[in-house]
Amino acid sequence: MTTDTFLAALTHRLGYLPYGEVKKTVDFYREAIADRMEDGMTEAEAVAALGSVDDIVREIEMNLPLSTVVKTRVDDARERAKEQKESRGGGTNAFKLLFLILTCPIWGSLLIAGIAVALGLLVALFSIVFALAVTAVAFIASGLAIAVAAFIVPYPGLAPRLMLSGTGLLITALGCVFVFAAMITEKAVSGSLRFTGRTVKKAILRGKGASA
Repeated sequence: MTTDTFLAALTHRLGYLPYGEVKKTVDFYREAIADRMEDGMTEAEAVAALGSVDDIVREIEMNLPLSTVVKTRVDDARERAKEQKESRGGGTNAFKLLFLILTCPIWGSLLIAGIAVALGLLVALFSIVFALAVTAVAFIASGLAIAVAAFIVPYPGLAPRLMLSGTGLLITALGCVFVFAAMITEKAVSGSLRFTGRTVKKAILRGKGASA
């Protein structure tokens, strides 16, 4: 496959994306091919080393921001609706619009409820992380304060000082445990959000492919 054929196929497959995204991608792969040819590869070898167009498009789509995917999907749906309106006339769309208006209290309430549940769950998850972080700071600060106070405040004898400082160090250690727990929880929450975003993105892109 030649460079022009490869880039033309890539441009065609990514044609639904914003122009800036497509141009940036095409320029990147054009430079990648040129770099490989400078290293001694033939044009066909340089193109083949990049992989198939299908794999490249799939990777690009999954790395796109979710907002970009949603926007392009909405624009695509709007274009299709416009084409259908021009080909069939406005009667069907008027009926659909009337149906949406009449059922707005039902689907609108469900949509608002879904958004509220999602936001509530998101706030709850990050509240757990925040609570663990605050607890960790409180334990570490109080533990260090107790350990330092054991040698500043005059206590009779060495044993009470050692006992108090040991208690402070134990509290500090517990604070470090809470730090570790907060980090693990934050990674779990962030990973769950990324997984959800990828799942939604796959569903949107799958829907695009089904309607194409």
